[in-house]
Amino acid sequence: MIGYSNLAGIYSHLGAYQKALEFSLKGLEIRKNILGKQHPDVAIIYNNLADTYNRLGKYDKAAESAQKALSILEDTVGLEHQAAGGVYNNLGNTCFCQSAYQESLEWFTRALEVCRNALGEEHPNTAAAYDQPCGYLQSAGIL
Repeated sequence: MIGYSNLAGIYSHLGAYQKALEFSLKGLEIRKNILGKQHPDVAIIYNNLADTYNRLGKYDKAAESAQKALSILEDTVGLEHQAAGGVYNNLGNTCFCQSAYQESLEWFTRALEVCRNALGEEHPNTAAAYDQPCGYLQSAGIL
């Protein structure tokens, strides 16, 4: 179960996103069969899929995967859980890649709020959530 996710992560870091997608989808099916469709671990895989779809330029699939992750998280651990921050971040990336900068900023802001509330100001993920929108907006020439 974890092996497929680990392999997907390695392939993603290597830039082999199609291969990462294959392993993520295999891992997703196994986790759904073992843990059920409404488990937080299944939501994490959907969020990882959203990232992979973003990298492949499949933004509709990315948004769909992220929304599935949010739905599961809402029903299981709540939308203030730190995992939701990661999903909001991926939705921000998806919007940014489609030049929907205002919507992107809204998702990044939600991600930051969740990180601050769930993890605190001093956590590295919170620091990254502060940096994320600025980096994207600078690269787009907006800041």
